[in-house]
Amino acid sequence: MKFVRLLGAGLLVVISAMAGMLGTSSPAYADSNTFYSRYDFDVTLRADGWADVTSYLDLDFTAQRGRGPILSFITQMDEPGTDRYRIIEYKNFNVTSPTGASTQVHTQTDSNTITYQIGNENRYYYDVQSYVITYSVFGLVQPNHSSGFDEFNWNIIGESFDLRIVNPSVTLRGPAAVTSQGACFYGSTFSTPCEATTSGSTVTYKAPTLRAGQGMQIGAGYPVGTFVGAEPEYGEHLTLAALFGPSVLNVSVGAVAALVGVASLTAAKRRFGRDDIFAGLTPGNIPAGGDGPTMRGKLDTVAVAFTPPTGVRPGEAAVLLNGGGATAKGTELSATIVDLAVRGYVTIAEEETGGLFGAFKSKDWTIAPTNRPVQGLFPYEVGVLSLLGGRSGGPVSLKALTSTQSSAKQLLDAKTNIAVQAVSTRHWFRSNPTVLRAAWLFLAFGGICLGALAALGGALLGVSYVGIVIVAVSVAALISGMSITNRTAVGSAIDAQLRGFKEYISTAEADQLRWEEGEDIYSAYLPWAIVFNEVEHWTKVFAQLEAMGRYQPNPYWYYSPYGYGLSSGGMSNFSEGLVSMTSSMQSMIASSSSYASSGSSSGMGGGSFSGGGGGFGGGGGGSW
Repeated sequence: MKFVRLLGAGLLVVISAMAGMLGTSSPAYADSNTFYSRYDFDVTLRADGWADVTSYLDLDFTAQRGRGPILSFITQMDEPGTDRYRIIEYKNFNVTSPTGASTQVHTQTDSNTITYQIGNENRYYYDVQSYVITYSVFGLVQPNHSSGFDEFNWNIIGESFDLRIVNPSVTLRGPAAVTSQGACFYGSTFSTPCEATTSGSTVTYKAPTLRAGQGMQIGAGYPVGTFVGAEPEYGEHLTLAALFGPSVLNVSVGAVAALVGVASLTAAKRRFGRDDIFAGLTPGNIPAGGDGPTMRGKLDTVAVAFTPPTGVRPGEAAVLLNGGGATAKGTELSATIVDLAVRGYVTIAEEETGGLFGAFKSKDWTIAPTNRPVQGLFPYEVGVLSLLGGRSGGPVSLKALTSTQSSAKQLLDAKTNIAVQAVSTRHWFRSNPTVLRAAWLFLAFGGICLGALAALGGALLGVSYVGIVIVAVSVAALISGMSITNRTAVGSAIDAQLRGFKEYISTAEADQLRWEEGEDIYSAYLPWAIVFNEVEHWTKVFAQLEAMGRYQPNPYWYYSPYGYGLSSGGMSNFSEGLVSMTSSMQSMIASSSSYASSGSSSGMGGGSFSGGGGGFGGGGGGSW
């Protein structure tokens, strides 16, 4: 029992200590038992619009101890229906105390209020303390020529007080006799009239006791011209309309920026992003020796070509047509694999795997090297052949070739080597197109960021359109930068020949084709059909030729379940497997490239005053 009593006593000590700590914590508003037993104002309104204010406050702490008053004033008020706000300025705030209370002042400001906390944190009062507070305020006069007088309108006690105020009063002395009867309103919305007595240039206002959350509004009218230089100051909210709205300056400067931006983009595109072409020659022709006068331009019209460019391989052609970069679908690699097969370096065997009772089977293709010597192949072709098993390697399936990160990386390297062949070895481009596009896009993104900053900074100066124009031009550069090319004149001529040959492959008709006896034109041009994305059309044409008895398919390089030479099944079965193979090959190569990359790393109008919160200023307060 003794232990329990000791434990209980200890808990009481701890609780008492915690209560003491809470009682001396950071300042807070006092209990509602505290109230203002006096709150009177003496206001002298000058002709320059400044009002000199003396307020007399008696703060009753007999029911709840406290340190002193807190007063808060509104310094910005929105103008209804506009994006601007009225500025109300306060200065020369000073406090004295006839009762000897602490007059220390802590000032805090934010975007639209200024708050004065009076008193000492360590000094409490238990009785009535008196304060005399003086300050000057500007921005409460509103010249109103339509109403016939200049208006003074002030929410002298804001509706945000949290303490009761007993019978507040105001004595207003103006620079001239009051023209209209003074007005007084009180309440939470300043809607209830209170007493206002006018005598010459003096108006006396009295309100009944105000509960917490109620305020007091006063008003008076003076002859027009009474106040000189008293017009209130206004500020503009930083709205989108204010920041980016049209103005003579903004539009003018923006138009100049647009002209400069468009001219600069056009000049840069003409200088760095256009192909060279041979001057005065038919598109596709190359002068003897490959040298001749050139100019910047574009070959829009090309003649149909019935054979591919001499000495050009399908993989290189895919890179050239793509503007110098590796293709997304791996067209250059799939065309090179089929081209190596057609030329006898590998064979491709179609296989059916899986399935249940003959249903739901999937296809795969096995690529096997032959013993044909590799002399005369380009380095990238030797690399692709090595990837496929080489002369001493075994067969490799297409799925296995694209199923691991290491093999996917090898496929990506093979694609890169084909692009290097077209860009560096062939000299079909003035500079590396990939680097050129990267630099172009980097500058475009930089321009977008710079333009956004310029728009925000320029908005403060009224010239936001400059930044908007920079962003627009940079976006245009970004879009155009994805397709810029810089082919040499020889590269442009080869490109024209390729487009002419594509026209032939894509429009070929069965009754128009001619070829030499013993020539397998279908196989010879199939890699090119892959480059031009015309495999289905090219195969369909030869299926029609087979039906006409003019073509007997004999794909010596392709083995299907029907055997070499398609002794049964004919072109229809072969075409189905071949179209499926090229489609699957491109899909697998494209996905393997992604795999490899990811793994690498106021209202007082109309001649009369009204309540309802139409006054200016206001605020709140209480005690602490």
